Amino acid sequence: MKNILLIPGHGGKDSGAVAADLREADLALEVALEVANLLREKYCIYMSRDRATQYLSPSGQLAMINDICEKVGLEAAIAIHFNASVDPQAHGIETLYRDDNDFWLAQIIHRNILTDTDLKDRGCKEDVRNLAVFKALPEVPVCLCELGFITNPHDHEFIEGQLDKNPETISVFADSIARALQEALA
Repeated sequence: MKNILLIPGHGGKDSGAVAADLREADLALEVALEVANLLREKYCIYMSRDRATQYLSPSGQLAMINDICEKVGLEAAIAIHFNASVDPQAHGIETLYRDDNDFWLAQIIHRNILTDTDLKDRGCKEDVRNLAVFKALPEVPVCLCELGFITNPHDHEFIEGQLDKNPETISVFADSIARALQEALA
Protein backbone atom coordinates (compact mmCIF):
# COMPACT_ATOMS: atom_id res chain seq x y z
CA MET A 1 0.00 0.00 0.00
CA LYS A 2 1.28 3.47 -0.85
CA ASN A 3 1.72 5.99 1.96
CA ILE A 4 0.28 9.52 1.83
CA LEU A 5 0.67 12.31 4.39
CA LEU A 6 -2.11 14.88 4.74
CA ILE A 7 -1.14 18.09 6.53
CA PRO A 8 -4.19 20.19 7.44
CA GLY A 9 -2.93 23.69 8.17
CA HIS A 10 -2.79 25.19 11.66
CA GLY A 11 -4.87 23.70 14.51
CA GLY A 12 -5.48 23.97 18.23
CA LYS A 13 -4.75 27.50 19.43
CA ASP A 14 -3.51 28.44 15.93
CA SER A 15 -6.69 29.12 13.96
CA GLY A 16 -4.89 30.33 10.86
CA ALA A 17 -6.91 32.85 8.87
CA VAL A 18 -10.30 33.84 10.25
CA ALA A 19 -13.09 35.61 8.38
CA ALA A 20 -16.60 35.92 9.80
CA ASP A 21 -17.61 32.37 10.73
CA LEU A 22 -14.80 30.57 8.90
CA ARG A 23 -11.58 29.39 10.58
CA GLU A 24 -8.84 28.10 8.30
CA ALA A 25 -7.73 25.41 10.75
CA ASP A 26 -11.23 23.92 10.97
CA LEU A 27 -11.79 23.99 7.21
CA ALA A 28 -8.41 22.45 6.42
CA LEU A 29 -9.01 19.67 8.94
CA GLU A 30 -12.48 18.96 7.57
CA VAL A 31 -11.11 18.64 4.02
CA ALA A 32 -8.19 16.46 5.15
CA LEU A 33 -10.42 14.12 7.15
CA GLU A 34 -12.71 13.66 4.17
CA VAL A 35 -9.76 13.04 1.81
CA ALA A 36 -8.49 10.42 4.27
CA ASN A 37 -11.88 8.72 4.35
CA LEU A 38 -12.05 8.63 0.57
CA LEU A 39 -8.57 7.09 0.20
CA ARG A 40 -8.26 4.73 3.19
CA GLU A 41 -9.23 1.59 1.28
CA LYS A 42 -6.44 1.95 -1.29
CA TYR A 43 -3.75 3.91 0.57
CA CYS A 44 -2.19 4.13 4.00
CA ILE A 45 -3.07 7.64 5.19
CA TYR A 46 -1.07 9.56 7.78
CA MET A 47 -2.17 12.92 9.13
CA SER A 48 -0.21 15.62 10.92
CA ARG A 49 -3.32 16.16 13.07
CA ASP A 50 -6.77 14.60 13.24
CA ARG A 51 -8.54 16.76 15.83
CA ALA A 52 -9.47 20.44 15.87
CA THR A 53 -8.01 20.86 19.36
CA GLN A 54 -4.71 19.22 18.48
CA TYR A 55 -1.82 21.67 18.48
CA LEU A 56 1.85 21.18 17.88
CA SER A 57 4.29 24.04 17.70
CA PRO A 58 5.71 24.52 14.21
CA SER A 59 8.92 22.76 15.28
CA GLY A 60 6.90 19.97 16.92
CA GLN A 61 4.85 19.49 13.78
CA LEU A 62 8.00 19.36 11.63
CA ALA A 63 9.54 16.79 13.95
CA MET A 64 6.41 14.65 13.76
CA ILE A 65 6.34 14.92 9.94
CA ASN A 66 10.03 13.90 9.79
CA ASP A 67 9.31 10.97 12.10
CA ILE A 68 6.45 9.71 9.89
CA CYS A 69 8.60 10.09 6.79
CA GLU A 70 11.52 8.18 8.32
CA LYS A 71 9.37 5.35 9.71
CA VAL A 72 7.11 4.59 6.77
CA GLY A 73 8.41 6.30 3.65
CA LEU A 74 5.95 8.47 1.78
CA GLU A 75 4.89 8.58 -1.85
CA ALA A 76 3.29 12.04 -1.52
CA ALA A 77 2.33 14.75 0.96
CA ILE A 78 -0.33 17.43 0.63
CA ALA A 79 -0.61 20.48 2.89
CA ILE A 80 -4.17 21.85 2.92
CA HIS A 81 -4.77 25.53 3.61
CA PHE A 82 -7.17 28.36 2.88
CA ASN A 83 -5.97 31.84 2.00
CA ALA A 84 -6.70 35.30 3.37
CA SER A 85 -5.79 38.84 2.42
CA VAL A 86 -6.37 42.40 3.59
CA ASP A 87 -7.49 43.01 0.00
CA PRO A 88 -11.04 41.62 -0.26
CA GLN A 89 -10.61 41.44 -4.05
CA ALA A 90 -7.92 38.75 -3.75
CA HIS A 91 -9.53 35.45 -4.70
CA GLY A 92 -8.97 32.02 -6.19
CA ILE A 93 -6.95 28.90 -5.61
CA GLU A 94 -3.24 28.36 -5.94
CA THR A 95 -0.96 25.42 -5.43
CA LEU A 96 2.60 25.84 -4.24
CA TYR A 97 5.42 23.42 -4.94
CA ARG A 98 9.08 23.25 -3.93
CA ASP A 99 10.86 22.58 -7.22
CA ASP A 100 10.64 20.66 -10.49
CA ASN A 101 10.47 17.36 -8.58
CA ASP A 102 7.13 18.44 -7.07
CA PHE A 103 5.68 20.37 -10.00
CA TRP A 104 3.96 17.33 -11.54
CA LEU A 105 2.07 16.64 -8.29
CA ALA A 106 1.07 20.29 -7.88
CA GLN A 107 -0.23 20.39 -11.48
CA ILE A 108 -2.40 17.31 -11.03
CA ILE A 109 -3.85 18.52 -7.73
CA HIS A 110 -4.43 22.04 -9.06
CA ARG A 111 -6.06 20.87 -12.30
CA ASN A 112 -8.47 18.59 -10.46
CA ILE A 113 -9.56 21.32 -8.04
CA LEU A 114 -10.09 23.80 -10.88
CA THR A 115 -12.19 21.27 -12.78
CA ASP A 116 -14.61 20.98 -9.86
CA THR A 117 -14.88 24.60 -8.72
CA ASP A 118 -15.62 27.99 -10.20
CA LEU A 119 -12.84 29.65 -8.24
CA LYS A 120 -10.22 31.77 -10.02
CA ASP A 121 -7.04 30.04 -11.17
CA ARG A 122 -4.11 31.74 -9.43
CA GLY A 123 -1.82 29.05 -10.81
CA CYS A 124 0.82 26.62 -9.63
CA LYS A 125 3.66 28.58 -8.10
CA GLU A 126 7.12 27.66 -6.98
CA ASP A 127 7.60 28.34 -3.27
CA VAL A 128 9.71 31.46 -2.88
CA ARG A 129 9.12 31.82 0.87
CA ASN A 130 11.01 28.62 1.74
CA LEU A 131 8.05 27.20 3.66
CA ALA A 132 8.78 24.73 6.45
CA VAL A 133 6.61 21.97 4.98
CA PHE A 134 8.88 21.76 1.95
CA LYS A 135 12.03 21.70 4.07
CA ALA A 136 10.57 18.96 6.29
CA LEU A 137 10.06 16.55 3.38
CA PRO A 138 13.14 16.90 1.17
CA GLU A 139 12.77 13.50 -0.52
CA VAL A 140 8.97 13.40 -0.84
CA PRO A 141 6.82 14.95 -3.58
CA VAL A 142 4.82 17.60 -1.72
CA CYS A 143 2.57 20.54 -2.52
CA LEU A 144 0.59 23.09 -0.55
CA CYS A 145 -2.96 23.84 -1.72
CA GLU A 146 -4.55 27.21 -0.93
CA LEU A 147 -8.25 26.46 -1.47
CA GLY A 148 -9.65 29.96 -1.89
CA PHE A 149 -9.66 33.22 0.06
CA ILE A 150 -11.98 33.18 3.05
CA THR A 151 -11.71 36.99 3.03
CA ASN A 152 -13.18 37.32 -0.47
CA PRO A 153 -17.01 37.44 -0.64
CA HIS A 154 -17.30 35.03 -3.60
CA ASP A 155 -14.75 32.52 -2.33
CA HIS A 156 -16.18 32.78 1.19
CA GLU A 157 -19.67 31.97 -0.07
CA PHE A 158 -18.36 29.09 -2.17
CA ILE A 159 -16.38 27.70 0.73
CA GLU A 160 -19.39 27.89 3.01
CA GLY A 161 -21.20 25.78 0.47
CA GLN A 162 -24.13 28.13 0.08
CA LEU A 163 -24.10 28.26 -3.69
CA ASP A 164 -27.13 26.45 -5.07
CA LYS A 165 -25.09 24.51 -7.62
CA ASN A 166 -22.65 23.18 -5.04
CA PRO A 167 -24.10 22.85 -1.53
CA GLU A 168 -21.31 20.63 -0.20
CA THR A 169 -18.21 22.60 -1.04
CA ILE A 170 -15.85 20.90 1.39
CA SER A 171 -16.77 17.60 -0.29
CA VAL A 172 -15.86 19.10 -3.64
CA PHE A 173 -12.37 20.01 -2.41
CA ALA A 174 -11.91 16.60 -0.80
CA ASP A 175 -13.17 14.74 -3.87
CA SER A 176 -10.83 16.75 -6.11
CA ILE A 177 -7.77 16.14 -3.95
CA ALA A 178 -8.55 12.43 -3.50
CA ARG A 179 -9.07 11.93 -7.23
CA ALA A 180 -5.85 13.84 -7.99
CA LEU A 181 -3.81 11.73 -5.57
CA GLN A 182 -5.16 8.54 -7.12
CA GLU A 183 -4.20 9.86 -10.56
CA ALA A 184 -0.75 10.98 -9.39
CA LEU A 185 0.07 7.69 -7.66
CA ALA A 186 -1.38 5.33 -10.28
